[in-house]
Amino acid sequence: MAKKPHSNGLTPAETEALEILTEECSEVIKSAMKMLRHGKQPVDNSVEPPVAYDNKADLLGEIQDVLASIYICRHVGLVETVGIINDRALRERLRRRLPYLHHIDTTGLLD
Repeated sequence: MAKKPHSNGLTPAETEALEILTEECSEVIKSAMKMLRHGKQPVDNSVEPPVAYDNKADLLGEIQDVLASIYICRHVGLVETVGIINDRALRERLRRRLPYLHHIDTTGLLD
């Protein structure tokens, strides 16, 4: 029996790319939450020898995985990376967030 296409019209490659992207985005959320709870470089003193963690490096790695996932999405035709890196569009998105940045010095953010 022939496989019926999914109602969303996505190809298996597009579906896989979106699965990868959503999984990696969830990893960024998880990593950011760990940093919020435990700080940038916590030490677990409950074990011997104590174990140091680098949550800052972990967050960077997860963000890089999201960027790689975006390129996979581009490869299968889901997005155009030119649109992602478009300076004018990015600056506009940053500008819209300025009123909500209460603790971040925004000097140079739009430069």
